[in-house]
Amino acid sequence: MKPLLVLLSDLWGAKKSEWWPLNTDFLGSHYEPIWLDSCTLGGINTMPYTQEHLHQQFIHGGIDRAVTNLLQQSQQWPTSRTILAFSVGGVIAWKAIQAGLKVDRLYAISATRLRYEEVPLLMNGQLWYGSDDAFRPQSEWLAQQQLKTEILVGYGHDCYQDGMIAQDVAKQAIGDTML
Repeated sequence: MKPLLVLLSDLWGAKKSEWWPLNTDFLGSHYEPIWLDSCTLGGINTMPYTQEHLHQQFIHGGIDRAVTNLLQQSQQWPTSRTILAFSVGGVIAWKAIQAGLKVDRLYAISATRLRYEEVPLLMNGQLWYGSDDAFRPQSEWLAQQQLKTEILVGYGHDCYQDGMIAQDVAKQAIGDTML
């Protein structure tokens, strides 16, 4: 049986995630993927469907609701699991792990809100940030993490929507499962 790979969307959720097959196409041969919509997990009202409207809902209770719902859903999953999270999905995963979610590895891309997290996660995985993302954590914060980090030179916040980046992330995740 393949290990479980939980993919957590960015703040746009499923409505604007045409790019997510870039990840599942590469990873499906090594993992059993489950795609979770962060908007659904957080009980986010997507009307109006604007970045600011969604963002405000996530920071005013949506992240906490998403963590609670993720923890509840995880009770039905096998014990071997990896999370690949995009943007706000990364902070949802981080907080769920702090609240007791058991995972083998965490991969988070453009999870800029992690810059506010004060307690590092002591686990395996990796964080990726675009060098041109104005909200990425400072180098001091990154140096305090046990998770490996990589800065993607010349990329912005939406770097995870690029096919080359998706392929590199997939190769890292697949390589880690072979260890």
